[in-house]
Amino acid sequence: MRPASAASDMVWGLLAKAAFWMWLGLIVYGFLYFHWSQPVAAVLASLAVNVLIAMRGPQRTWPGLSILFCAVGLAAATVVVLG
Repeated sequence: MRPASAASDMVWGLLAKAAFWMWLGLIVYGFLYFHWSQPVAAVLASLAVNVLIAMRGPQRTWPGLSILFCAVGLAAATVVVLG
């Protein structure tokens, strides 16, 4: 499911790509600065949450939640890396 308007679809696409690359970057960051078990646990937890969300099936609120999760995730990742 994608956002209804073209503008929000474009913003969603940019946020989703940025969040994905930040997620990959955090995995690398985790392996560089923490014990190997912490990034592995984080990846497994992230995948488990995605499975739980996907099991619900398509919902009309997913595009908005996806944009919200991307923005919050990017902000949290920035705090982790810079802080």
